[in-house]
Amino acid sequence: MTSRLQLQRHQHGLGLPTALFVIVILSFLLMSITQLERSTAEGFSISLQSTRAFYAAESGAELAMHQLFPPPNGINNCSAVAASHNFDEPGLAGCSAALTCVEEVVDTKPYFTVTSTGRCGSPADGAQRTVVIGAH
Repeated sequence: MTSRLQLQRHQHGLGLPTALFVIVILSFLLMSITQLERSTAEGFSISLQSTRAFYAAESGAELAMHQLFPPPNGINNCSAVAASHNFDEPGLAGCSAALTCVEEVVDTKPYFTVTSTGRCGSPADGAQRTVVIGAH
């Protein structure tokens, strides 16, 4: 009986430190998962803004091409290209495209270089992409 009483004295209080250790480890694990979730959400947001900015730049370039070469088979000069375009359409709402056009004449043929820079979002968390198109 004495050995059993001595054994119980040595084991007394072991559960509390073990429980605290498990709680601390689980809280660190929970904080790590929360941080991973937050960085994944931020990455998705940045990727979405980047994609939207690319499509805004591409749409701006297509708009400039339409202004340069209006149907049917018309050709204008760079003065026909608008300097910018703000999008209101779903998917690109809040985005804009800044357009520039350069005209060069090579062998009596006009060559156009259109640069379209799409911007979406605020400066803090937004994105900017550029598309360059050459046409003659």
